[in-house]
Amino acid sequence: MPNGFFGDGNVGSSPEQKMVQVGNEKRKVTEIRVMFDRYKPDGQGGFTQLDGLWSTVAIWGDRGDHVMKHISTGARVHVVGEIVPNNYEDKDGGKHEGFQVVATGIYLGLARLESVTYRPKAEKAGGDFEGDIPQ
Repeated sequence: MPNGFFGDGNVGSSPEQKMVQVGNEKRKVTEIRVMFDRYKPDGQGGFTQLDGLWSTVAIWGDRGDHVMKHISTGARVHVVGEIVPNNYEDKDGGKHEGFQVVATGIYLGLARLESVTYRPKAEKAGGDFEGDIPQ
């Protein structure tokens, strides 16, 4: 990962999923806007925000389905991925340059969760030996 990125922030809008043309195939991408922020203790038991940076976070393929299901506006997330250029031309011909984070993982912060529900464990597909990877 040449431009490794690790950041914590708040999701600013609902995730959006779309199909985009990449070469000669259509691929699924899910995007969220995240405000990556930085805080310092305020000396009275709280925190003061120093600064922040808005970025689009993209997660490709079926992993985006989990983002659509579990991530919503206001969620606190930890994002792991890499920073890549995001240069494009809008429908009016205007050119835009920037960057986005392409995520390899998006993890919910536990502090804002009220409950967690686990799905049933998947049945083993074949072998019954020690060392099976849990599903």
